[in-house]
Amino acid sequence: MLRKKRFWLGIGVSIAVSGFLLYLVMRDIHWEETLNAVRSLRFEYVLIAFGMITLGLGARGLRWHYIHLGQLPLKRSLNLTSVAFFVNNLLPFRAGDLVRVEAAAHGKPRLPRSTGLSLVVVERLLDFLALVVLIALALSGLPTIPPEIQSVMGLITIGSILASIGLILMVTVFQNITRNIVIWLTDRIGILKRLNTVRILDNVLMGFAMIRRPKFFLWVMFWNVIAWLTLVIAYYFLLMALFPNPTWAQAVLFVVAAALAIIIPTTIASMGAIEGSAILALTSQGYTNEAALALGLTLHLITLLSYTAPGLYGIWAETLTVSGILEQVADGHVDVLQEEPI
Repeated sequence: MLRKKRFWLGIGVSIAVSGFLLYLVMRDIHWEETLNAVRSLRFEYVLIAFGMITLGLGARGLRWHYIHLGQLPLKRSLNLTSVAFFVNNLLPFRAGDLVRVEAAAHGKPRLPRSTGLSLVVVERLLDFLALVVLIALALSGLPTIPPEIQSVMGLITIGSILASIGLILMVTVFQNITRNIVIWLTDRIGILKRLNTVRILDNVLMGFAMIRRPKFFLWVMFWNVIAWLTLVIAYYFLLMALFPNPTWAQAVLFVVAAALAIIIPTTIASMGAIEGSAILALTSQGYTNEAALALGLTLHLITLLSYTAPGLYGIWAETLTVSGILEQVADGHVDVLQEEPI
């Protein structure tokens, strides 16, 4: 009951955050100019962007399939990823990840909850690495960004890459040393023992098993590149739908801004976050607030539409229900410490 109250309180807070962001985004907008921008959009380019976002969803499903070493059939991997992104784009707090973990833990074959949770960590690291690379590309390709900021962001990018490489080495080559250090710390720090830190680490190490399998690792990296490349292409065509001569660097900046806007998922259906990111990214390149908002609204709409059909099909194929999904999310129904035997 307490978890459900927290869930609905979180929903209320998310609605308030979305409302506040929408107010900030739209308070100085000239709506007639925005509507004119929407009317002038070239539909064929919007349609291409829609198709690329949909293909990107498929690439993320394939990426997840190879991350878990093919323990589930490919069809289930695609369906559950579609459900996860569909729910993530409607509810806050990455609720779709929780639904995917719980749904994958049922049926035959199934994926243990502990494994499912560890895969979330791996996915986030892959997305983080992709974002770091995209930030570097945007900075190098946009002359409007001051050189001193480019230098600082370049150092941050290099530092992030080195930190990621260090983390990967810790959970692969030096995983036994890492585990022994965590055990030593847990024996001496009470809060680490209460948090079951060793069990959490074991779950994370399980998620990184694909790195020790070259075939699966290469496929994971390939589909990770495809997933983000399709987004860049989609955003480029979206820019072309309204502006005559956009650059690929501007498309990359647009992708980075949209991704960073929802990195802390506290809004309902990303309302306000996507529109705000579009305005921040595009006005920095000389475009008007109204044109940027028109593209932000269009991006929001086609993203929701591209995830809706695959998501609803996944819900049907996995015999899930909307009420069941809401109950899982409200209850926080993933208990890795009481894992059922396979």
